Amino acid sequence: MALILPVQLFAMDFFFESDHSIYGVNDTIVVDVLLDSEEIINTISGTVQIEGSEDLRLSVNEGNSAILFWVDKPKIEGNSIAFSGISPGGIQGSSLFLFSIEIQGQSLAEDLKITMSNGVVLIHDGQGTEQKVGSILKKVYISEDDLFAQEPQAQVDVEKPEDFTPVITRDENLFEGKNVLVFATQDKGTGILEYRIKEGYLGSYVQAESPYVLQDQKLLKPIFVKAIDRSGNERLVVVHPQEKIFDENFILIFSILIIVIAVSIIVYRKKNQ
Repeated sequence: MALILPVQLFAMDFFFESDHSIYGVNDTIVVDVLLDSEEIINTISGTVQIEGSEDLRLSVNEGNSAILFWVDKPKIEGNSIAFSGISPGGIQGSSLFLFSIEIQGQSLAEDLKITMSNGVVLIHDGQGTEQKVGSILKKVYISEDDLFAQEPQAQVDVEKPEDFTPVITRDENLFEGKNVLVFATQDKGTGILEYRIKEGYLGSYVQAESPYVLQDQKLLKPIFVKAIDRSGNERLVVVHPQEKIFDENFILIFSILIIVIAVSIIVYRKKNQ
């Protein structure tokens, strides 16, 4: 007798979840944007479309996203939000969290319909095979009945963004071959708001995005990188590029030079004795 084990199956689809299906008129509706993927993927893009009142007020939280690097951070234009991002090494699974959307300003006459258009992923197969992804329609109903009004929940975030290690790199085909700083981190609370960079102890912090072209191309100054989340928590990391000078090759060459100088001094003294 064959033993049949239950197998969990899930399709390749974008879908949306909220804590409730019915909200009051003045409620803040939080909708999570999720992805089911039976394939290992490393690039995701799409546009969330929200059908409802023209006066909707939207905001986005990318905290704890499965997407590690945003090529295009979720950008709000009217009632739509376009995005694209990469997760090196690939991700796979059910209910992969991408980001959440806060929605306010809905009217009684307009229940909300949320879907994804232009959904595309690249399969992590060594060839970057493109696959279009479907979307499951999400409906959120608005009621004038006070029974459906939800108690607002304040989100308290006191945690710093996660620790990270910026990397200095250069490519002759990019940024005129200049040295650039590449960096990224995650914030499990309210999400990363911005990064700020200061070159040298006497420099000033400037808002920056990765990759960042360094002003100090000689790599003599320390580089300070701040990751700031939407609650104002900061994570500061410091890069000391000048430490790269003292690599194994430098130590070897310096040691040989010291030996040569020492031998030369000994030989010189012997000649003059």
